Amino acid sequence: MAKNDVVLLHGWMMEPGMWAHQEEALADGARPHAVIQPGHGVAVSGLRQHATMQDWAAWLARELDGRAISDTVLVGHDVGGLVAQEMWQRYPERIKALVFVATLDEPWSETEQATLGALSDAVLDWNADAAARVSRALIGADFLSKHPNWFEDWREQVARTYDLPMVRDLGRLAAHHDDYRASSESIRVPTLVINGDSDSVVAIEKAQAMADRIPDARLIELPEIGHAPPLEQPQLVTDALVEFVASL
Repeated sequence: MAKNDVVLLHGWMMEPGMWAHQEEALADGARPHAVIQPGHGVAVSGLRQHATMQDWAAWLARELDGRAISDTVLVGHDVGGLVAQEMWQRYPERIKALVFVATLDEPWSETEQATLGALSDAVLDWNADAAARVSRALIGADFLSKHPNWFEDWREQVARTYDLPMVRDLGRLAAHHDDYRASSESIRVPTLVINGDSDSVVAIEKAQAMADRIPDARLIELPEIGHAPPLEQPQLVTDALVEFVASL
């Protein structure tokens, strides 16, 4: 039996290393591909100025072409989940299954848009205060308190390798993303939704509502986990992904 290609899309201000635990486990029965998002590392093709979510999906389609991936299990964390929604709308024939991690399909409120826009702007002046502000928003407090070395390594990596103006623009783009609720209702492939019950960005109620809209989707609620489940509780996410991919 041919192995499934599993494409892992990290979230805004994260990087492919967040999937290291899942990637290693998936390699036993599948072909995992942790993709670097535009602007989030060196030697990565970017998006044009004033790009749209449609441009972002087209960029990913080209990335998959370059890896000779014709159909995939697409796993999207945070903004990666928004790109996955766009991929389903534009290229449904390329999607074998979907996994949404700490993401949502409904648009942000005006207040949320303003908050996320300000967070995006903060990366342009990347210093210790900005890094602390962004990390507190995107990662659970328990993980940050137990892994101070991770924070310092991440802060230095962002300063050294990220195209911060592009990352800022992508953050603002995601803050004003389209309403994907109708897209969710149209999904006709196996779908898994994973969300922490302590996620300060995507409330568990919003994840549940999205799962309810997707035909036959299943929600896994992770206790005491924030907005970065693959990083905060890698084994729980790995177990869920390995089981899901094996069932396809």
